[in-house]
Amino acid sequence: MAGERKAPLDALIVAVPETAGSALYGMLDVLAAAGTIWPTLTGDGRPAPLISPRIVSTTAKPFACGNGIPVRPHVAVGDDPQAKIVIMPELWLRPDEDMAGRYPELMDWVRRRYQTGAMIYSAISTYSGVVASEPYRKGLHYNDRIAADARQNSLHWQDSLAVHAEGGVLFSLTSADGSLVRGLSVEAVVGRPTTNRQDVKLILQPQSDGSYAGSTPSLPPGTWLVAIEARQPGSADPVFRTRRRLWITP
Repeated sequence: MAGERKAPLDALIVAVPETAGSALYGMLDVLAAAGTIWPTLTGDGRPAPLISPRIVSTTAKPFACGNGIPVRPHVAVGDDPQAKIVIMPELWLRPDEDMAGRYPELMDWVRRRYQTGAMIYSAISTYSGVVASEPYRKGLHYNDRIAADARQNSLHWQDSLAVHAEGGVLFSLTSADGSLVRGLSVEAVVGRPTTNRQDVKLILQPQSDGSYAGSTPSLPPGTWLVAIEARQPGSADPVFRTRRRLWITP
């Protein structure tokens, strides 16, 4: 029926004691305002919430997050709440801190939501406002990057990447005729998708079988992002790039 109002989308915002209170309640306020604030301020139309945000935590009992700000969760993960959107706001962590292993029940619930098609957004550290280093220069060279991608695609190379929890990284490139591509300079960055605090940069060394290998410290369970750039000797521009998101099992 024309003009029929749809039910608002359910959104669950994850809160734990390490959560930044300003990020938690700012997000709750912004999401709750979607579809209501503009009609209320302008008188143009009838307010109709587009998103129904709730706070989810490991318990439904009240607790305090960063700076002692009180949190009253609407629901606990033990109740297995459903939502189309799951948001994990900014956390307050020291540079040497890691969330790995702190909330296994919570992370299991997040994985289940992801597997059922929920959109997951995570902000582990404070957003700096910069989405790329040297954004102006990179914007000017956007066409160059498109051309580089086209050149890479024309090579018809196939890559293979293996990363082990113990820290081993093994990479290879196969050309269109099925032979391994040798003689390249290969660099890799291994890190978490949501923060650069754990980034490890390494040069992969050529192996006798035509592959390239390197090692990192052991990798804790969870999602990791591996970025590879391969260059011809003496060239500043990569001839091949790839990025892979990998899951290290507990």
